[in-house]
Amino acid sequence: MIRELRKEDYPMIDLCMQKLHEQHVNGRPDLYAPMEHPYSEEEFTEIIEDGKHIAIAEVDEEDTILGFCIALLKNKSGMIENMKTAYVDEIFVRREYRRKGIARKLFEEMEQRAKEYGVERVDLMVWGFNESALELYKSLGMTPQRYIMEKHL
Repeated sequence: MIRELRKEDYPMIDLCMQKLHEQHVNGRPDLYAPMEHPYSEEEFTEIIEDGKHIAIAEVDEEDTILGFCIALLKNKSGMIENMKTAYVDEIFVRREYRRKGIARKLFEEMEQRAKEYGVERVDLMVWGFNESALELYKSLGMTPQRYIMEKHL
């Protein structure tokens, strides 16, 4: 079942965000530093209450969070005026529930809700090391928009 995130979800979301951040630390230790709480409880509460985010979770019968998606609703600045966009900040499925279609269901639900807000496009950023996420996003119809290049000196 997919439902809105709630304040009382913070402890589980915090644990999931720690795992997600750990993936980034492991994948890019040159850019990411370990941290205990990627979102403070106050930041999380603001996200779920600000009316500018789609914040949803897939839960089981006991209301345990299996995965979640957080997307910011915004107008693209400096581009086509009033192009409403949903920017996926976070999408995460707990390891033991991966490869069961949960991320796909969350993404598709986020898209549907975004359409109800008049959103015309979905953007996200994915690290090159995250091959499974790249595969998922391509299977959902996403295509590369731009490339960010780097060179270590």
